[in-house]
Amino acid sequence: MRVRVLAFLTVASLCLVPVADAGQKWVYPVWVAKNADGSGSMGGTLGSTRNSADTVTRLGCFYENFTTANGGYKYASCYGYDGTNQLSCGTTDPALTDTIARLQGDSYLWVQVDASGNCLRVQIGAQSFAAPKAP
Repeated sequence: MRVRVLAFLTVASLCLVPVADAGQKWVYPVWVAKNADGSGSMGGTLGSTRNSADTVTRLGCFYENFTTANGGYKYASCYGYDGTNQLSCGTTDPALTDTIARLQGDSYLWVQVDASGNCLRVQIGAQSFAAPKAP
């Protein structure tokens, strides 16, 4: 009987312990790390950047798919401004343009830029903890 009571109390106490990660909500506005040579990286969530109280920060990408009559290629560019540092890049690399084309308004974005202004790496994601953009 004593073993059953201890087992019951152990299970009951585990049910009362809150899960630390459940329902997390993060604010992750734009950040820009720019090197002296113009290279760097930028990132953040579009929703947190949109929802920030300031009126100057921005983060995003542009994507265009040119028709055959216009050269038949894809082009994308990304930009970030954290209120102090600005960084932007462009690319026609199919893997990067395809990734950028999938960017959504509530996505996480991270971009690595070389000194010539070319996008080197692009990472996007969607997480439950990221703030959705407000109107």
